Amino acid sequence: MSEEPPSPEVPNAIPGLSLEEAPLPMAMVEGATHIVRYANPAFCHLVEKPLEQLVGSPISKLLPEKDHCIPLLEQVFRTGKPLNHTEKDPSKSEPAFWSYTMWPLRTDELLVGVMIQVTESTKAHETAVAMNEALLLGSLRQHELTAAAEELNRQLREEIAARQETAKDLAEKARLLDLTHDAVIVRDLEGRITYWNRGAEEIYGWSSDETIGRFCDALFQTKFPETAEKMTQELSKTGRWTGELIHSRRDGRRITVLARKTLDRDSDGKPASVLENITDITERKETEEALREAGERFRFMAESMPQKIFTAKPDGEVDYMNLQWKEFVGLPSDQMRGWVSFIHPDDLEENVQRWKEALTTGDVFEFEHRFRRRDGVYRWHLSRAFAMRDTMGRITLWISSSTDIDDMMRAQEELMDAEAQLADRAVQLQSLVAERTGELTTAHDQLLLEAEERKRLETMIADAIEDERERLGRELHDGLLQELTGIAILMHVLARTLMEIAPIQAKEAGRLCTMMETAHGNIRDLAKDFFPVELKQHGLLVALKGVAQRAQIQFGVSCVVQANTIDTKKLGETAAVQIFRIAQEAVQNAIKHAHAQKIVIRLAKAKGVWQLTVKDDGIGLPDNATKNGGMGLRIMRYRAQMLQGFLSVTKAEGGGSLVSCTLPAE
Repeated sequence: MSEEPPSPEVPNAIPGLSLEEAPLPMAMVEGATHIVRYANPAFCHLVEKPLEQLVGSPISKLLPEKDHCIPLLEQVFRTGKPLNHTEKDPSKSEPAFWSYTMWPLRTDELLVGVMIQVTESTKAHETAVAMNEALLLGSLRQHELTAAAEELNRQLREEIAARQETAKDLAEKARLLDLTHDAVIVRDLEGRITYWNRGAEEIYGWSSDETIGRFCDALFQTKFPETAEKMTQELSKTGRWTGELIHSRRDGRRITVLARKTLDRDSDGKPASVLENITDITERKETEEALREAGERFRFMAESMPQKIFTAKPDGEVDYMNLQWKEFVGLPSDQMRGWVSFIHPDDLEENVQRWKEALTTGDVFEFEHRFRRRDGVYRWHLSRAFAMRDTMGRITLWISSSTDIDDMMRAQEELMDAEAQLADRAVQLQSLVAERTGELTTAHDQLLLEAEERKRLETMIADAIEDERERLGRELHDGLLQELTGIAILMHVLARTLMEIAPIQAKEAGRLCTMMETAHGNIRDLAKDFFPVELKQHGLLVALKGVAQRAQIQFGVSCVVQANTIDTKKLGETAAVQIFRIAQEAVQNAIKHAHAQKIVIRLAKAKGVWQLTVKDDGIGLPDNATKNGGMGLRIMRYRAQMLQGFLSVTKAEGGGSLVSCTLPAE
């Protein structure tokens, strides 16, 4: 490249000389678009095309070696400095060399275009030089041409002023394009980059100087979702194409982008260039993939759990039920949404009422009810539903689990029936003994033997009941409790996995862990109710405090125990068990039937007797409660009688009820 020539301020370098008459080919190119805006006759003759075909066409279609000329043209427009360039034209039959002189055109220091002067080093060029010299000599003698040249200069200045306004608009638009974080790229029809904004630099890592003139797809190592030919055909047919592509950055990292391509046409409607708006969606695609995997893991976990799982929309409409539901009910998926149709008619009204209250308040839904199996048999289930909320606290989903507790409920019923039958039998025996006391006065020794036998049988019955309770407690602890422990471990692993890829979903997984831990605690408490380990290991006082603690945790009831530690240690094992069961039943009745909020358990020894009282602040007892009594009251009385004691249930002072049990100390 030769030394840089001076940059003229106007297209005419020689005053009074019209470019129309200049023998040297000259053309003016708009720098931002590379569109020819002016060409003198000599330039038209050089490229062998009329003026109307040149104006409005890209300069890249006119020059013999556009690979070299276009980057130089961009450099002149960017730097504002002129350049010279010489290269061989292989299209001529005889060797010919083209010399380009390019200098910027300015108006009020604003760069509006580039002027190109072409010199062809052939015989024809020598003739043109001679003609130019003759014209120059003639121009000195023909002053009348001055007026025409001034008029041309005036017109050219007006055109430059108009180009200046256009350039200002283009500069403002280019500035705005640099403000976006998306990549905006312009390329010609062959794929060479002609414009590269700042957003493209941020996404790909290459600067504008490093990309102008390079082939777009080769630079990005583009991976197409379909063939490039199909994309080009759609772009040519509709003028637009939108899709996802895989590109490479400067550092070699592969990224996923959303590309929106628009075909730009010239004034004649012919395709001129392609505008590409590109958004980096790599992070979004990775997040979507992570969410998809998390969803698949949740579905696998839900389908694998032994519990029946369903999810519902914020308004309560069920939108998912797992495989256990389908196997239990035996209906097609499209008939599974109306889940209330499976509920036992006796449980339906209260179930619907509680579910509506949970939907309104957002509180936890918990209910024991019966579901109809595919063979028509109803089985008891414990159902719990929790609301999942977004960051604003709005409910987005309900998730519910239903655990089959039918076997446990039947075992409890059988146990209570057995206890009731034993209690009835004991009462009958007691009546029979009372009736025959007079008849058996003479057989005192035999009566004593029968009394001892009765006590032995009662002890055996009590031991059998406690053994059965212990068996049920151990089965709950070693069976269902261990299964829930394993599921809780899997849930915690899932929560830790989601913490890295989807923090919002990890929070919801943590809520599921909390639900599982709650279920774990409920089963553990139930096992303790069946088999009070504290009673055998630490004594009656500790066992009673355990009953009070579980009442507080499970039902939010204030429950306290008042007793003397030294005195309670003097109780025998049989008496301690029966006193514990009486207190346990009294607390459960106060919570379940009296709706108490405060309960006091007091155990004291005075004047040779033990006095156990359980006082609550509930709604009290009906008038006929002490006469008729339910199953629980009858069992408590039977237990007191086993210890030769007495049990009464009365209304407490200030409201509520008072359960009192008096037992002989010896």
